[in-house]
Amino acid sequence: MSARRAAEYLKLPGTLVIVPGDREDLLDAFINGGGAKTLAGVLLSNGLLPNEEMIRRLTEAGIPLAAVEAESFTVTARINNMTVKTMREDADKIPIIEKMISESVDIPALLKAI
Repeated sequence: MSARRAAEYLKLPGTLVIVPGDREDLLDAFINGGGAKTLAGVLLSNGLLPNEEMIRRLTEAGIPLAAVEAESFTVTARINNMTVKTMREDADKIPIIEKMISESVDIPALLKAI
C-alpha cells in the first residue's frame, strides 16, 4: 500500500497498523499525518526495524511501537484469532479494563444502539 493510501487509515481512531519495519515511507506518513491522535499503535513485522532516527521520531510523535519477528499476514491472522478472557482471578486487571472502557467507549450511544 502506498504511503498516501495508508495515511487514510489515520482517520479511523484506534487503528493498529501492522507494517514491516523497513517501510519508512509509511512510518513517515503516520508521523506527518498525526498518527499519535488516532493510531492504537504500529506493530513492526518481519523482524525489521527502521533506522534509529525513525524510531526516535515515532517515539517523539507519541506513536506506540512494538516489533515482532513474524511477517505481516501471520501477525494479522494471529491477532484476528485471539480470544481474550478476563477471569475472576485477574482482579488487578479489572480496574484497568474498566478505566479503558470508560475512556474509550461511548456507553450511552452503545446502549441506545442495542
